[in-house]
Amino acid sequence: MFYSNSFRSLVKHPFFKKKRNRYITCTMILILYFAYFYYNMVELAKISMVNQNISLAVIVKGQLMTFFSACSSAFFFGVILYLFVVNTVALDKVSLFFAKSLPFEENEIQLSFLIFKFSIMIGLYEFIMLIITPMMTLVTSSKLLFILIWLILQAIFILTCICLDFLYKKMTTFTKGKGRVIVKYTVDIILLLSALLYYFLFRYKLEEKLSGFTTHISVLIRLVCLSILLLLLLSLLLIRKFIFPEQILTTSKYIKIGPTIKNLLSSNLISLLRTKNNWYVLFLMIAFVVILYVSQDFKQLGTILQMILVFSGIFCLPFYDNMSRFRQLFTSYSISLKRDIGYQLMMLIILVLPYVIVSYDNYLNLLQPIWVALTSLILGYLFPKSDGILNETTQMIILAMTIMICFILWKKPELTSFIIVAQLFLFAYVIKKERAVGEK
Repeated sequence: MFYSNSFRSLVKHPFFKKKRNRYITCTMILILYFAYFYYNMVELAKISMVNQNISLAVIVKGQLMTFFSACSSAFFFGVILYLFVVNTVALDKVSLFFAKSLPFEENEIQLSFLIFKFSIMIGLYEFIMLIITPMMTLVTSSKLLFILIWLILQAIFILTCICLDFLYKKMTTFTKGKGRVIVKYTVDIILLLSALLYYFLFRYKLEEKLSGFTTHISVLIRLVCLSILLLLLLSLLLIRKFIFPEQILTTSKYIKIGPTIKNLLSSNLISLLRTKNNWYVLFLMIAFVVILYVSQDFKQLGTILQMILVFSGIFCLPFYDNMSRFRQLFTSYSISLKRDIGYQLMMLIILVLPYVIVSYDNYLNLLQPIWVALTSLILGYLFPKSDGILNETTQMIILAMTIMICFILWKKPELTSFIIVAQLFLFAYVIKKERAVGEK
């Protein structure tokens, strides 16, 4: 039931109803991945040629650093994806009703929802693993060791998620009501900031020390694999013995800020502030800037701000969900399609204005935040969260892929500009279709 509700909107999406479109989508994904894999193999061949002139000790140290870096990444993504799924995946009212009314024991429902959430986390991580896996060829060429490394990374990720879930469930037993919500968000922020600090600042020194081990890399990988798998088995036994109640409920993701038909631009901007997740992301962006500013030189603050403000467009992801009911009144109030599109584009311009101020010396960089903002807005229309509980996850996956493409093409402004123009036409087409459906 949880899965059918999650994938309902994807299966019933007009684009995926045709077999041709499904085949085209799968083929494009496979082509992109194999192109990425081929690119990594070519780069690996170049590195191998260079390695012929490097001493064996340096090569072994590089292999160990790559291995421990992958382990750090597994831990980091475990924290990030756990927090992401816990804060975004929730049942809608229909699924909640059936979950509570069907003749199943409470423990069975709790366990089913727990497995459902963990399967989403693992699924997202497997998507990341498709990108990380080619890098492991830098560590070893042995198929056995390659499989052991894959098991280690999987086990670290699952172990991290289990430990965090145990922590959160234990925490809820000591808090009630609003205090529970406050404590939860506080722990979310502490965990996320700690993960960011570790991944971007502290892990390099740790990996440098660990790479100094004199143990042969094959023996070390076997020892790490055995230790991690034993810890994972122990954690699974603890979960079986200490089962805490899973909170299966629907919660409001919005702040009560009402739009007004008199000023459509201000209503569009206000709608971005209605989503609690946007406030959450805004706070994290500010905290991330402060952390990097404290650890970096003041002269590099502009570069740091540019890196952060590129992602300001992600605030547009929930725009359609926030405005969907309000937009049904547009025809009654004679708000034309051109005016609707114009005000949304003005909203995007206001969002990227801080980036313009920071990167005044190179306006070509402005193409990146515009790309992200337009993509976010279009994805919000194509995959609204209200149509399925995994739509937000789908949005983030597609957005991450397009952002990667954006950064790859940032040195080619002509091609990037062409893609943005194509995005504008696609955006106008999506709005036109949405208005046509709303008028029926």
